[in-house]
Amino acid sequence: MILCKSCKNIIDNKYYKCLWINSHKSKLVICNECHMNFYINKPYLFKKYHPEEYKKQYDKIKNIVKL
Repeated sequence: MILCKSCKNIIDNKYYKCLWINSHKSKLVICNECHMNFYINKPYLFKKYHPEEYKKQYDKIKNIVKL
């Protein structure tokens, strides 16, 4: 079972996206509807609405890129 990190709905098909942070693919899974409605044009909205999850993934990516 996959859960959308934005709308908290269950993703029951194969159509979902991973959020990209600074040109790096994160493990934040969002449904296709959220991706089309919000994050294609305004990716900063995820950071605005879900700051804790964004920061957690950002820190993970930051640590990987440093290595």
